[in-house]
Amino acid sequence: MGLASGRGFRRINGETYYLWRTVDHESEILEATLRISGIAWLH
Repeated sequence: MGLASGRGFRRINGETYYLWRTVDHESEILEATLRISGIAWLH
């Protein structure tokens, strides 16, 4: 059985956040929120 997951970037009060959430094989929800500031994105 695999993991169900979702992720994305959101802008909240002028700050950029990376949000990540997944559900493991035991139906436990694992989530993380990372605030991103002062990062230069390189391609």
